[in-house]
This record gives sequence, C-alpha cells and structure tokens, in this order.
Amino acid sequence: MEIEHLFFIILILWAVYTLTKCRDLFSGEVVANPFSDLMCITDDTTKATGEYPVFRIKGQQTFECLSKDNLKCMNRTDFDMPADARCTTFFGKDGIRNLNDTNKKIFNDFDSGKGSYLECTPDSLNNDNHWCGKLANTFAKECSSSDGFKVKYQSTCDGIAKNKTSPKTNKEYNVIDGKMIADLKQQSIQSTQATRSANQAQVATSTDTNRTRRKA
Repeated sequence: MEIEHLFFIILILWAVYTLTKCRDLFSGEVVANPFSDLMCITDDTTKATGEYPVFRIKGQQTFECLSKDNLKCMNRTDFDMPADARCTTFFGKDGIRNLNDTNKKIFNDFDSGKGSYLECTPDSLNNDNHWCGKLANTFAKECSSSDGFKVKYQSTCDGIAKNKTSPKTNKEYNVIDGKMIADLKQQSIQSTQATRSANQAQVATSTDTNRTRRKA
C-alpha cells in the first residue's frame, strides 16, 4: 500500500513539474488580472510622459505593458484616470473598486482575451532609445544610488542586468496574446489542483503509515 501511494505522489509531482515548466516557457508567470501591479514612470502629469507606457515588472527580469493591437503599449492617457491619481494606487485599489465605463471596458477586454501583453526583450532592454532600455537604465541608476530603491528592487535590477546579457531575439517584444494568456491561466489552475492533490495524497500516506505503525 505504501509503495502504491509513493508511486502516486511521484506521478503527481511530475505533473506539477511539467505544468510549471510549460508555464515558464510561455511567460514566466501568470498575471492575476489585467491591472495587477501596473505602475507609471512618474505620477507627475505636468511632464511629457505620454510616450512612456503603463507597465509592470515581469518575472523580476523585464517589463511588460498592455496592448490592444499586439504592436503598441497603452499609456496613462488611454485610461480614464484623475490627474492627481497615483498609478499604483489607482490600478491596485481605487481603479478596481470604481471602474468607470472606459476603464471597465479595458479591463473586461483584456480579461476576456481581447488584448495582449508586450514583454521587453533583451534587444529593447539594451536599446537606450527605447522605453524598455530607458526604464532599465533608470532602475540600474536608482539601485546604485538610492538605498530605499535598492532594498525594494535589487532583485529586479539584478534580473534585468542578467537578462540584458541574454542572446538577441531580433524583435522588440515577446507578445503574449489572448490565447496564450488563457492557456497560462488554465495551466495555473491545473498546477494548483495537482499540488493540492499531491498534498492530500501525502497526508493520506502519512495517516496510513501511522496506523500501520500503531498496529505493529
């Protein structure tokens, strides 16, 4: 009986590993919702920041933006956001709780797979004229000069520096389209279910083992 349980646990763990690797090959992580962890270059709307997209840190090694057409990133001006709103607060709390018609449509479109995520490649991270490269340089500078920033983002700075040394892809972005996002979400659900089953099987095996020992 114990051998059968052990075989079952090994099988479940192998399934979890396989699903995790598949998820890594796609994008490295699964986004909980379209507005998760989004931020802006600056919240000072008096500056010319319209060219810089709303973005999030991806896998502690690159940046990602939202796109409607698989080509261009969405900027702060694409959202109906108060001029005095902080990006992180708006997307993390206020904007989610009080979605107006414009933002609700954006959220629903991306949540239903009608949008895509554009992930900065090593090529764009190394391009000082690209927003990905400018942002990478800003992070590196802040990590080396600001103790507070370094404490919060050191892993990201290290990850980006390592990613910049990766082989060129000859493209501006890795595109994670609606279908891939849906696949990732499904794989995440399956991985969670497999992990839960493995934990339950381990508990059952431990219980059977304890019963056998007591009988002995």
